Amino acid sequence: QILGINHSLLCKQNAKGNTALHVAARNRYSGVVRALIDCAKNGEKPDKHSSEGWIKMLRLPNDNRDTALHLAVRTNCYDIVELLVKEDDELPQPRNKAGESPLYLAVERGYHDIVDLILGTCKSPSYHGPHFTTALHRAAMGNSLGNA
Repeated sequence: QILGINHSLLCKQNAKGNTALHVAARNRYSGVVRALIDCAKNGEKPDKHSSEGWIKMLRLPNDNRDTALHLAVRTNCYDIVELLVKEDDELPQPRNKAGESPLYLAVERGYHDIVDLILGTCKSPSYHGPHFTTALHRAAMGNSLGNA
């Protein structure tokens, strides 16, 4: 109902740069994530570029340069990661302030299902990690995947 009154709240950031999508992803509220995405998509104006608004919402970083995808990976929430990467399989997956891409975070934490999901869904996932390392470096250092 709130978004029906003011649709622009979808991309409104708090003092730490988090949107409602960031908060829902961090707290593992997959139903809220789905509702926010649906509301953003349904609220698009016919005269706008087809998916400009809701894609912006999915890709918006917070003050730590974490996207909702970073937060969903960090909390090991497969359902939310799946929602986010299927909605935007071209998600650029930028590095956060620590230099970590979502794929790097998944490898570092040993979240094999999420690694498989990102690699199998995203058209060009970022492999970057901090200090010029990659997800493959991290896999070789520990929490390695059986078929890295």
